[in-house]
Amino acid sequence: YGTVTGVQTCALPISEPFTRDMAQTWDRALTEWRNQRRHFELIVGMREKAEAKGADFIVVNETLSPARTPAADGRYGCSVDQQSVDFGNALRARGVKVLDTHQVLSLEQCYEGAWITPGDGHPSAGANRQLARALAEKLKLSPRFDQ
Repeated sequence: YGTVTGVQTCALPISEPFTRDMAQTWDRALTEWRNQRRHFELIVGMREKAEAKGADFIVVNETLSPARTPAADGRYGCSVDQQSVDFGNALRARGVKVLDTHQVLSLEQCYEGAWITPGDGHPSAGANRQLARALAEKLKLSPRFDQ
């Protein structure tokens, strides 16, 4: 289970063909340099278009990877996805603002299951609230909002 630029990917066996194909596509995008380079170009292009219109552009990078279901002891497996961190750093090097989720959401609360919708894999309402606050704070620090 991993994420890149807010898109969740899954290395688990998936039976439904469309979902399986999407997961394999994203896994390839993460591991093949030519696909990563294409993603960088697309994201930088999106940033340039947003800025040309006077809008801020920030990528929310899901770097915190919780398990979908708890272990027998009731705790969730959680980790910081280094591949996603590296992807975010590469975007920063290209001038893109990035908000890494592991910088906002505590790992200890992740172990307790606070940031995951059980069995679903999507961020919980609590995680979304925390990330929304951090995103709003980051936007206020933007030169566009300093005037």
